[in-house]
Amino acid sequence: GMAWWGLRALAEDSDPQSSASPLLLGGLMSLAALLIHGLVDDPLYSSRGALLLWVPAGLILAAWPETGPASVSRWPRLALAAALAIMLAWSRRPLAAAWYANLGAVAQTRAELGIYDHHCFDNPTIYGVRQQADLSAAQGYFAQALALDPGQVTARTRRSQIAFGQNDYAQALADAQAAWNAGHRDRVTRLVLGDALASSGEPAAAAEVVRGLEWAPGRFGGQAWYKYWLSGEYQLAADTWEAELILDPTNARVAANLAEARKRAAQHD
Repeated sequence: GMAWWGLRALAEDSDPQSSASPLLLGGLMSLAALLIHGLVDDPLYSSRGALLLWVPAGLILAAWPETGPASVSRWPRLALAAALAIMLAWSRRPLAAAWYANLGAVAQTRAELGIYDHHCFDNPTIYGVRQQADLSAAQGYFAQALALDPGQVTARTRRSQIAFGQNDYAQALADAQAAWNAGHRDRVTRLVLGDALASSGEPAAAAEVVRGLEWAPGRFGGQAWYKYWLSGEYQLAADTWEAELILDPTNARVAANLAEARKRAAQHD
């Protein structure tokens, strides 16, 4: 309905330089983007991001005074404005939390890319990068986000990844579990929780959380070798290879790695 009204109003607007034209064009273009994107993805529908679906309508309605029919009442505009104000007030804390979480993600990326060398990805590994980089700014933003919304998924999963890289496995599990308990079942949350569970000696639970994700087995294998085996953490390597073997039970190479890791872990006990 808004698309029909907006296109009609745009056609009737004889002056392309009027202040109404940019509003109508902006509303119609953003409406088209939401409609097309909504055919293949639905992140807005399952969260408070659904409020963004009203933005195109708001832009189109904002052009009513100049392009709408004279008979249009002001009350629908006032009612919509009031409804939007109420919804924005209701979602203020989650929106602010998302803002701080995104600032934290940017700060983390800048700090890590200052050290990480993609031409030599294993020297240092991303785990070594997270042990060297100054991530205090990112951690500060994530803390602000979680103070506003304890279940904020970006802050939780990124904090978990940082803790995991810094060998604070208890904190990694706590943050990943908090994201899971808040109802998040996206791919990133599942992978991060799987990492944390494997590092906490729960390979069966780790495998179950990530089952069905294409890159999950190889992810476990890479962590077992680069994070644990090379640093002499043989029991953790064994637990992680066990999670990989649960997902890929016919993989003889993984089975051999698991047996050797268990052997070395027993020798070090």
